[in-house]
Amino acid sequence: MKQILLYTPIFSFTAESFVDKITNIEDKNEDITIRVNSPGGSVFAGWSMIAAMQEHKGSIKMKVDGVAASMAAYMTLFADEVEALDVSRFLFHRADGYTENEDDKKELLAINDIIKKQMQKRMNPDTFKEVSGVGFDELFDMSKRKDVWLSAKQLKQIGLVDKIVRLEPKEIEAMNETFYAFSNFEQGSLESGGTDKKAESNNNDKKIVTMTKQEIKAQFPEVYAEIVKEGTLSERDRVAAFMEFADIDPEATKKSIVDGIEMSQKYMAEMTKKFISAEKLATIKEESQKPVEVKATDDKPEDVEAANFEKEVFASMNLKKEE
Repeated sequence: MKQILLYTPIFSFTAESFVDKITNIEDKNEDITIRVNSPGGSVFAGWSMIAAMQEHKGSIKMKVDGVAASMAAYMTLFADEVEALDVSRFLFHRADGYTENEDDKKELLAINDIIKKQMQKRMNPDTFKEVSGVGFDELFDMSKRKDVWLSAKQLKQIGLVDKIVRLEPKEIEAMNETFYAFSNFEQGSLESGGTDKKAESNNNDKKIVTMTKQEIKAQFPEVYAEIVKEGTLSERDRVAAFMEFADIDPEATKKSIVDGIEMSQKYMAEMTKKFISAEKLATIKEESQKPVEVKATDDKPEDVEAANFEKEVFASMNLKKEE
């Protein structure tokens, strides 16, 4: 049985790698196990991953080893079998994401419609509302967003999870230590070169040895290479996103890239506002330079001036004044 790991957030390059692994399986009828521990990510990128899952002819089993949130949770809806650890958690909400135009908005609505129908197919709607306190209609209300966290036990009751694997205390402890080490690594070891000091657990007095960058590179070269690759690709995408606004405000673009700021909806809105303002200003300037025809009239000079100014304003806004 082929095994695929999804232990990262879902970006476009994550989807590309995932789809590549599935489509390159020689035996299209071979069963696949997808092991998941992901906070989710891009809806549009993740949708291509679901499409690849549906195109595969073999059975697909998803094993949730920690968290299946957002887009990762949607993916479990399209698996033939779902298995989870007793400590696993799932996050469901309506699909959401940045849309540039009406076609994107329509596609997002279509995706939500498909996910809702799949949830109704895989879960008992009444039990879902009883357990979570939220009905499917409320969950997919486009005017607001509801986040629903559910345990593996709750989802087994609702109908999505087929099997729960119970971890022994020692296994839970080992998993926590692993998560702690990698969490410490991701939060700064690549930049600082790591640390050889021991960290104290907040929950007990037991000391947990964190892994340095060099230790991870030596003991887990494949994991290290994957982390570096994802970091590089993520940084490339971040810089490319900011460069789209370089013509609008080069100084702000340069500062955002150098300071390591993440692209946000607020930043895009500000740049869009600047772009529209610049275009409007150019249009007004262009229109104001055109000769204004003044007809002979009995109106007073101040009335003529007011009428001409009104024509300029309407022209700059591309509006036609009713006579």
